[in-house]
Amino acid sequence: MLFNNNMHVLDVFPSYVAFIDRLKVAFNHAICGLDMLQNVKDYVEAPHPKRMLRMNAYSYLEERGLLEFPSKWGKKPKAFVKTYEFAKAGKRPRCVVDYSPEGSLVMGSVIDTLKNVMNTVVDQEDFRIGRFRVRFIKQPSLEALSTVFRDVIQGADDVIYYHSDDVIGAFNDNGERKCFEMDISSCDASNSPQMFEILRSILQHPALLGHGDALIDQASRKINLVDPWTKHRFLSIQPRHAIEGSGIKCTTVINNLAVCAIAAGIDFVLEAGIGGVLALTEGAWFAGYKVTCDMWDRFQRLTFLKHNPVLNEAGEIVPILNLGVALRTMGQCDWDLPGRGCIRQRAFNFNSGLVRGMCHMGDHSFHDSLKKKWHANVDPVILRERVSNSTVWGRVPDGQVAARYGLSVSEYHSLLDGIDNTSFTEVFNNQAVSAILETDYALGRIVGGR
Repeated sequence: MLFNNNMHVLDVFPSYVAFIDRLKVAFNHAICGLDMLQNVKDYVEAPHPKRMLRMNAYSYLEERGLLEFPSKWGKKPKAFVKTYEFAKAGKRPRCVVDYSPEGSLVMGSVIDTLKNVMNTVVDQEDFRIGRFRVRFIKQPSLEALSTVFRDVIQGADDVIYYHSDDVIGAFNDNGERKCFEMDISSCDASNSPQMFEILRSILQHPALLGHGDALIDQASRKINLVDPWTKHRFLSIQPRHAIEGSGIKCTTVINNLAVCAIAAGIDFVLEAGIGGVLALTEGAWFAGYKVTCDMWDRFQRLTFLKHNPVLNEAGEIVPILNLGVALRTMGQCDWDLPGRGCIRQRAFNFNSGLVRGMCHMGDHSFHDSLKKKWHANVDPVILRERVSNSTVWGRVPDGQVAARYGLSVSEYHSLLDGIDNTSFTEVFNNQAVSAILETDYALGRIVGGR
C-alpha cells in the first residue's frame, strides 16, 4: 500500500473539506426556522404505506412523554438475514436491520431535506471534488443514463456519476481518456466511523433538538440478530463503533459522502502521478474503502445501473438494459405461479408480463425475440410513458449488442434461435448464454423455455 489509511479524510483532502463546509452552510440555511417537533408530527401524518405504523409509534412516544427525548426512541434494533437472496458465489448473506417504528421517526423528514440540499450542492455547475465534476443520479431514467454514458465516453471533463454504491466515471491520463466503472465492496458495511462523525458534524444545528446525535447513536446500538428458525432466539452483537445497518435512515446520505471522499482520494493519487486502475483502487483505499474497478478495451463493457452503452444505427450512444437481467429473470417466481388452470399457460402469462415490464430494454433483435415468443407487445401509450425521449433510443445493430459479451454476430444469433425454439419444460444453454451471465453476473448459465 502506498498511503496511511489511518488518517482522516478531512486532514488530507482540502477539496473534501470545502465540500463539507459548503454542505453545512446550505443545510443550516435550509432548516432555518425549523420546528422539529412539528416536523416529526407532519412526517407521521403524511400519506405513506407505513403511515399507520408511524402513527402508532408516535402515539406510543407521546403517551410515555418521550417526544422531546429522541435518544430514547427505538432502543432495540433487530437484524434479519435476507431470504431468497440471489448473490454471487461466495458472497456473504446480508442482513436487514429493523430500528423499530419509533426509531424510524428520528429526524422526521429533515433527512430528506439534507438529501435535497446535498443534491443541490453537487449539481451546481461550479462544484468539483479536486479535478472531478461529481454528479448524483437521482432518477435513473433512460434520458439520464444517455447523458451519463455520452459524457463519460465522449466528454472532455474528468467526471464521476453515482447512484448509491454504483459508480461510473472518466479521467484524462496523459492525453488518453480512461473510462471506468467502480463498485464499493459491501458499501453499507464499509462505511467507517469517520463518515458518521462527519455526518454528526453536519447535523448540529440547535433547531434539530438532538435528533442528529440520536440518529448517529442508533448506528452504535447493540443489534439482536434473530434466528430465522426460532424467532425467540437471537445473537446479540455490540458494534465497536457506528455501523450502517441497511434499515437506518441516513444510508443514502452516508453513501453520498463516501463517494465524494473516494473522488477526493482518486484526485489525490492522480496528482501524485499514479494512473490507471491503481489510481482508483489506491485512491479509494486512501479514503478508507475497498473497491473493485474495471477499465475496458471496448466501451460496451461499461455498466451503470444494469445498463450498458451501445451505438445505434445513427451512431449515437444510447443505453440498453444488460441482457443478463432478462436471462436471469425469466422463469424466476417465488412459490406458485399466479393464476389458475393449465401450468403451461400460467408460465406463458408470467413470462409475458416480465417481458412487458422490460419495455425499456432497448430497440434490438434480442428484445424482439422475447416479445415475439411471449406475445409481449406493449401498448403504444404505455411505451411512450416509459420511453419518452427518442434521442435516447434508436435501432441498435446486432454487432453492438454482441460486442459487450465478446460474441460474434453468429454466436449472438444462436441465442435468438434458442429463444425462438425452446419449449415449455426445456432448458436452453449455449456459449452465448454462458458469456452473457458470466459478464453481467459472474453466474452459471441456464435460461428456461416457455
